[in-house]
Amino acid sequence: QPYPRLHFQPKPCPKPNVLIIGDSYFQMFYEYGLMEGLFAPESTFFYYGLTLFPEKQRQNPHDPLSPESLQKRDLVILSHSEDNLERLGFGVILAPVNEDE
Repeated sequence: QPYPRLHFQPKPCPKPNVLIIGDSYFQMFYEYGLMEGLFAPESTFFYYGLTLFPEKQRQNPHDPLSPESLQKRDLVILSHSEDNLERLGFGVILAPVNEDE
């Protein structure tokens, strides 16, 4: 079988609360169970900056990018395939504008 079977051993250490903003490159890891194995249950995958995973996060009335929500995160990960590098963050993260250019 060409696809890995992942298994995580439970450990008593705390898992980080993570927001991942990414494309189908990370979705592959999400579907393998990487998020639930490595990150806290409240961690979120923001697919193309449009759709929240897991499904239960979509029912959460709080904006995942609000300052209050981001302050609860331990880490924000940008995970993009090479084809999407020019769209890094998918408009979710705004770069400062240089007025001189």
